[in-house]
Amino acid sequence: VQEYLMTHSFTDDEHYDHIVEFFDIENLIDYYATEIFFNNRDWPKKNYKYWRVSDPPGKFRFMLHDVDAGWGFKDPALDMLEHASTMLSEMSANPPYANRLFNKLLQNQGFQNSFLNRLACLMVNEFRQENLLWAVNSMVSEYEPAIDEHWNRWFQSNVSAWNDSIDGALRDFAATRHDHVIEHVENAFGIDFNPEHRCEY
Repeated sequence: VQEYLMTHSFTDDEHYDHIVEFFDIENLIDYYATEIFFNNRDWPKKNYKYWRVSDPPGKFRFMLHDVDAGWGFKDPALDMLEHASTMLSEMSANPPYANRLFNKLLQNQGFQNSFLNRLACLMVNEFRQENLLWAVNSMVSEYEPAIDEHWNRWFQSNVSAWNDSIDGALRDFAATRHDHVIEHVENAFGIDFNPEHRCEY
């Protein structure tokens, strides 16, 4: 696959159609949209997993794996679209082999439209601010009763660190990530990107 990616332009639908024979393209789009929105900086050079049925051979499908460097682990303003698609040197955080598939797929206008439409719909629905904040608050409610025991077990007593992490790393990310992703898409593709409108395409 890497050799084919390196030697063909995916602006040609024939070459694009050939490569997507190997991948469940809807799953791939959901996977990349999620990793990019979740701001997983420890990817795709690492924590990149996919599988397929072997008999008979099926299409490759991707799975989320180890996203602990996502969300508020780093600045929520970081441009993950650029991080996952730019072809940089072998010494970079993401060498060309890690970014080549997504970079080449984005050359194809049909894929680009499908990706942006799906990203928009995820942002309007599953990744909507209210849904993300509800998920954060639900997890906080579940784990909060055990926090005192956690601090006592590990000889610490800084409960404020827990609250700061929840507010800074989780709630702040959920409240601000949409605006950053919109900006990143507009800069990358030179378009107006309104998820509410785009999801209606």
